[in-house]
Amino acid sequence: MTVEAVVGAAVAKPRHFLILNNVQKIKNVKNMLVSASVFGVKEVFVVGQKTFDLQEQEPFLSSLSCQVTRMATLIVCKAHCKERGIRIVGVEIMQNAKSVADHPFCGDSAFIMGNEVTDIVTAKVWV
Repeated sequence: MTVEAVVGAAVAKPRHFLILNNVQKIKNVKNMLVSASVFGVKEVFVVGQKTFDLQEQEPFLSSLSCQVTRMATLIVCKAHCKERGIRIVGVEIMQNAKSVADHPFCGDSAFIMGNEVTDIVTAKVWV
């Protein structure tokens, strides 16, 4: 990231992103997309989720105020966020977790929700 980009990012209002990973039911994906749109999320990265066809869902997606982008894997999503200077913040109940109420993040942030499945949590913590 260039110095100009860092300075510009510091001055600009932070943007919020959401990473949806391992959400099985289309209804749950849609509910999370609606919530993201209502809460002012700039863009949602849908990781994997082959059953949620973006083209098929176009009428629904066009009603949202946020962009929806498919990412093949968490690794691809992490690289994409890093390229754009977006910090990934995991939301999960863990021993060493920090409270989101304490604002442990700054600048553009992408939030990824935990789902309490041990092997998935391990992959997300790595991100």
